[in-house]
Amino acid sequence: MSNIPPPRNLGLDLVRATEAAALVATRWMGLGKADEADCDAAEAMVGALNTLDIQGRIVVGEEGKLGRHSALDSGASVGTGNGPEVDVVVDPIDGRRRLALGYSDAISVVGLAPRGSMWSPAPAVYMEKIVVDREAAEALVTECLDAPAAFRSH
Repeated sequence: MSNIPPPRNLGLDLVRATEAAALVATRWMGLGKADEADCDAAEAMVGALNTLDIQGRIVVGEEGKLGRHSALDSGASVGTGNGPEVDVVVDPIDGRRRLALGYSDAISVVGLAPRGSMWSPAPAVYMEKIVVDREAAEALVTECLDAPAAFRSH
C-alpha cells in the first residue's frame, strides 16, 4: 500500500469552501446580525479557498459591503498560487438578511472559470444589468426594454 494521497478534486474542494461558509453562518441564524454572519462566513470561505492549488482572482466578490473590506473583495487573490489561473465569483451568504431573521433559503456561492473568461462588472455589481449576444440585444431593444442592451465585440 502506498502513502501517496489521493488526487484532489477541485469541484469537491469548492463544495468544502461553501460548506465552511454555511456552517459558520448557521451560528448567526435568527440572531439579527447579518453583518457579523457575513464577516465570519467570508473568513471561513477565504480560509478554505486559500488551501486550493489555484491562482485565483476574485472578479465578483464582497465589494467592501457595509464600509468594510474583506479578503473576498473583487481583485483579491485566493489559492496557494500554484495551479491554474482562474477567475472566481463568491458570495459567502446570499440572503444574509433572511439568515439573520431566521428564515431558510440563504446559500453560499462560489464559481470558477479560466482566467479572463468571466465578466467583471465592478464597481457596478449591485445594479440591474443584462448582457446578451448581438442578436438578442437587437430583439430586446425593440421588444421589451426601455434602455438598450449593450454588447462588446472581441
